[in-house]
Amino acid sequence: MKIIRPVEITDGATFSRASTATYFDADGVMQTAAIDEPRWGHEYVDGKWVSKGLVLEGQATNFSRMSSAPTGSHWIHQRVSSSVVAVPSPVSNDSTKLAETTETGEHYFEQQVPAGAGVYTSSAYFKAAEVSVVRFRPVHLGESGPSTSQAIFDLTDNTYTIASGGRIINARIVDAGGGWKRCSVTYEITAATTHHAFRVHIDRAGFTYTGDGVSGYYIAGVQVEQGPYPTSYIPTTTAQVTRAPDLITGTGLVATNVPENDYPEWTAGTYNQGDRRIIAAEHTVYEVVAETTTDSPLDGLAKSPPTWMVVGGTNRWKAFDDKVGTATESPEEIRYSLMPGAGVDAVAFFGVDAGGVQVIVTDPLRGEIYNSITAPVLTDGIETWWDYFFAPIELRQDFVVSGLGATKYCRIDIIITKTGGAAKVGAIVMGKLANLGLAVYGTSVGITDYSRKERDVWGNTIIVERAFSKRADFQVAVETREVGRVQRVLAQYRATPIVWIGADNSEETLVYGFYRDFDIVIANPAISDANISVEGLT
Repeated sequence: MKIIRPVEITDGATFSRASTATYFDADGVMQTAAIDEPRWGHEYVDGKWVSKGLVLEGQATNFSRMSSAPTGSHWIHQRVSSSVVAVPSPVSNDSTKLAETTETGEHYFEQQVPAGAGVYTSSAYFKAAEVSVVRFRPVHLGESGPSTSQAIFDLTDNTYTIASGGRIINARIVDAGGGWKRCSVTYEITAATTHHAFRVHIDRAGFTYTGDGVSGYYIAGVQVEQGPYPTSYIPTTTAQVTRAPDLITGTGLVATNVPENDYPEWTAGTYNQGDRRIIAAEHTVYEVVAETTTDSPLDGLAKSPPTWMVVGGTNRWKAFDDKVGTATESPEEIRYSLMPGAGVDAVAFFGVDAGGVQVIVTDPLRGEIYNSITAPVLTDGIETWWDYFFAPIELRQDFVVSGLGATKYCRIDIIITKTGGAAKVGAIVMGKLANLGLAVYGTSVGITDYSRKERDVWGNTIIVERAFSKRADFQVAVETREVGRVQRVLAQYRATPIVWIGADNSEETLVYGFYRDFDIVIANPAISDANISVEGLT
């Protein structure tokens, strides 16, 4: 028997970025986010694009010029030709074909960039054509020794070899879909120089050979930046470009794709009965109940009789309004990025209608520390192949994701997906788990239905469907030495809705609500018997 002690989610967090920035959407298409617009990024994993949550990056500058389809006078050609071709790349609608000439010698393509002392990463997207091996020499400093540093990438089997280390710290090759690979090399410059060079070789027959005038590969999205790893792509033309840092201040809801536009924002004026307005600062929808009024919603609520009534939370905030029966919904996907500002090791979901729920935890120092996807499909009663193929698909509406390990400084991203339909969630509750004891047989579960079911004087049945709430009477075995602690915990939450978990993976024993009463019988020195009656929220 466990509980989740909830963390309140407020609107106290803000997101900002003083420039545009790029990211890949769910279809693998690079998009550009406007100033202060959050980025919900995706990466190519095992043949499909998967969400990696909200993208947060520090400031970065792409020192390379003409980066998207590199060619022209900004680039040095040594026994290679370059031409823009209609081969779409991950970052543009075309790319550059590099081909060796018929000369004998090294065949390479280069651009010199300014260089101060520090750690740099050079990267580009490559796709094999006649040649599938790229010799990457980003460290060409005009110093003795380090100019020979190089890494060799095989675009066919996604491998690399650091052939001559020199200043090279690390290398990476990442699948970007469609045959494209993003190859990068991280290296160190120990002293300020006038320049260093982004250089790639066509490696068809070794380092030095006679070219055939045709063979080569495709290149796009060149980036040279200071830092230990490649960041999101920064397009450039004739000058370097800087992407501003993504910044979060405060705690609470950082970003979401769910707009807060259920109804127009209230402004002073005359309103008629049935008109609805929102006050975004209150995250609340109001409706006029008077025949006509010029009152504000807050003033109208205080009048007798009232001229306005509260309808409920806005769509964006229904997931956090302490109600299970009111659901946040959005076409195909609901995304929340949250800074709880407290330790969180579990998230409970109620009233879910979705094909998958992804939870990602990101630590500011350690990076991503948790990433799981829950497919809330019930398998109860699936005992034969006939059942597997033909039984109706049932979804688990209530479940808990645990083991997050988030500290107060972590960010939690939640992505609820329903392809081709409306994703819905009634309540999201997160917080720290506390163990009360062991729920034992004898626990009873049920619902309290608030629907109206009556017969009129002629015997006709009148049914008006209304909300319902879960309820449970938990029988819990508590270690006698823990009775005092359990009593203190329950007293602390005597007027606060919390999540009650009778047994892991048992939807029927998962209730979001409050206890009506409890009693603990100290039965013997080892184990005591507790009875906790819980009433769920509607």
